[in-house]
Amino acid sequence: MFNPLWLLLGVLIAVYFSTGKAARFTGYLATGLAALCVLALVSHAVMVSRQANLAIILLALPAALVIAWITWTPRATNRAR
Repeated sequence: MFNPLWLLLGVLIAVYFSTGKAARFTGYLATGLAALCVLALVSHAVMVSRQANLAIILLALPAALVIAWITWTPRATNRAR
């Protein structure tokens, strides 16, 4: 669930909000990482995972879902011309 791709996502989110570039890749990466969090929760629900990290998954899941939602919503650009 927590892997180095989160570091890449942090950089891409900064680039996305400052310049508007890499929007599609940022959205795909954020959605993929949110899907990994959901997969971790499902693996606990069906008793595939025997690790005692359910509290960490439940802490990270809302943040991952919100980041994925924010990166897929259209960004308003208010630039003065």
